[in-house]
Amino acid sequence: MAVHRLCDEAVGLLEPYIGRSLAEICINGTAVSLGKTSEDLCRDDLPVLYERIRGILAPITSGTTIEGLLFQLGVKTI
Repeated sequence: MAVHRLCDEAVGLLEPYIGRSLAEICINGTAVSLGKTSEDLCRDDLPVLYERIRGILAPITSGTTIEGLLFQLGVKTI
């Protein structure tokens, strides 16, 4: 059975918009701000991750697109 980590799902959703490197920086930065590694991020961390993603994507895509991505991330990590 494959393990779906929140960090992998988040990077995968962000990559088409900001590239893999910046997506990984976003996720790693969020984890560090929470005193964790990216692999340790969990559903409880989604509110903080959502805010970070919104801030990064706001200048380059619509609010509707951002909210759709966040919804997908939330659904994929249930």
